[in-house]
Amino acid sequence: MYYTFIDLEASNAFSRSSVCCIGLVRTDEQLNIIAQELILINPRDAFNLEWRVDIGFTRADFKDKPTFDKVYGYLLDNYFTKGTTVIGHAVMNDIRMLQAVCRKYGLPCFEFECLCTQMLYNYHSGSGKVMSLAAIAEELNEEFRAHRADEDARMSYLTLKHICNSTGKTLNKLVEEYNIKPGKLKNDEIKEIFCSRNAVGALKDSKRGKKLLLNEFKRKVRRQRELAFEGAFSGMRVCFDEHLEAADIDFTRDAIRHIVNGGGKYTSSACECDIFVCDEGGESSRLHAAFTLARRGVRIISSEEFFAMLGDLPRQDYPDDCETLRLIAVRKAKRDYYGS
Repeated sequence: MYYTFIDLEASNAFSRSSVCCIGLVRTDEQLNIIAQELILINPRDAFNLEWRVDIGFTRADFKDKPTFDKVYGYLLDNYFTKGTTVIGHAVMNDIRMLQAVCRKYGLPCFEFECLCTQMLYNYHSGSGKVMSLAAIAEELNEEFRAHRADEDARMSYLTLKHICNSTGKTLNKLVEEYNIKPGKLKNDEIKEIFCSRNAVGALKDSKRGKKLLLNEFKRKVRRQRELAFEGAFSGMRVCFDEHLEAADIDFTRDAIRHIVNGGGKYTSSACECDIFVCDEGGESSRLHAAFTLARRGVRIISSEEFFAMLGDLPRQDYPDDCETLRLIAVRKAKRDYYGS
């Protein structure tokens, strides 16, 4: 088995096929380096290097370089041989660029499985942070020049080597331990890398994770609604400002349950509510919509007024959030990976 660490840079931000730099590091299964190089390519596309990040070159540096179709065979024979696993930092971006540039020249797409060092380092560090190569290089005290393709490929290699050395585990063992399903590029189709720990780790405390948990909870409450024909919220549709909604999702879920059991409904759309709850000084798209709709009868109240309406709110614990997010991730994987 061989690993190829890659990074691709483009001549502009508008076309994925405008590949102009490919950084490569080839290793064996024990992460011994076999080859490493930087390939410059004439992208035959627009240049906007001044607007983009500094990739270390100017337009003149690419004028006499070969086009991608001229280096395709060399890449196939030396870096994308059968059984190779391709590795990179936020690697799916690079995979989409490879797919696009192969299509541009009418060439068969390379075929391989792929893994992401950004994901692996996230799980290894346990921080839940999505870290750039520059941030990882700083943590590891490695000299590094960001956005130069050969440097990015080298730093991706050093990131994985650090993880393997510090854990005493091979990449295959890490993939098994983290329950990762590698991504794929096959038959010109891309399958995303999947791991349920994405949800449990990175998502749990993120804005997206809170939104997923709230949406799942609202579906559950609607299914289990206790019929209440009369109550403090009978016939009302309540909406929270998104900042208030996400500030404490445990409280939000308790409040939603109380609203529903009191005969009301909860909505995340200010356009569908009768009562909009917000704090002073907040600014959001929902609040803007609520103020616009206030002339049509939407009642805007403060969180203090809403707390008074709630009265004695029964509080509950939510110990199963990690499992809920895992199941959400599994459902998404079935759609994305298997197309079902």
